[in-house]
Amino acid sequence: MNGETEHYFTQHPTSELNTYFVSYNFGKYSFRLKTADGVFSKRGVDFGSDLLIRTVASESPPESLLDIGCGYGVIGISLSKIFECKAVLCDINERAVQLAKENAAGTKAEVLQSNGLENIEGKFDMIVTNPPIRAGKGVYHGWFSVSPEYLNDGGRLYTVIQKKQGAPSAITHLKGIFSECEVIKRDKGYYIIKCTK
Repeated sequence: MNGETEHYFTQHPTSELNTYFVSYNFGKYSFRLKTADGVFSKRGVDFGSDLLIRTVASESPPESLLDIGCGYGVIGISLSKIFECKAVLCDINERAVQLAKENAAGTKAEVLQSNGLENIEGKFDMIVTNPPIRAGKGVYHGWFSVSPEYLNDGGRLYTVIQKKQGAPSAITHLKGIFSECEVIKRDKGYYIIKCTK
C-alpha cells in the first residue's frame, strides 16, 4: 500500500515519514503536537476528537483513563492534563505510538502499542475513543464488547461517532453491553455516547 491508499489502522505504515506540527487549545491549556503521514488527522485536530475532549472535560474527573486508538495522542494527553490524572494511550499503528510518546513527554500519560485492548492491563475509571471507522465495525464494536472488563465499577466509556458513519448501530450494540448508555452531545452529525458500568 502506498501513502495515498494506506489507512491509519495499520501496524507498520509504509508511507514516507513526513512530520508536521499542529496546535490544539482548550481553555488555559495549549498543546503543540507532532504528527506525520500515516496517522489519522495529521494536519489538525479533527472535529470529532475536539468535540469528545470538550464534552468529556465537563464530566466528573477520573483518577485514571484509557484512550484506545489514540493516534498521535491528542485526546488522552489533553484529558490527562485537564483532569490531572494518569492515562494510558494505545494504538496499533507504530508510527502513531512513537508520535504519541513524544507528545506525552512531561505528562502523566503512558503510551503502548496494542491492537485494541490486547496489551492493556488493569482497570480504569474512564475509557475514551474516537474509533477507527475505516477499519470497520468488527474492529471497534469488538473494543466496545470487551471494554467493561477494563472499567472499574461505575467507570465510564465515551466515544464519538458520526450518525452517517454508524452511530445508531453503535448505540444499539453498546446498549447490549452496558446497563446505562446515552447520547450526551450532538453537533454537526457527531454523537458523543456515554456508557456507564
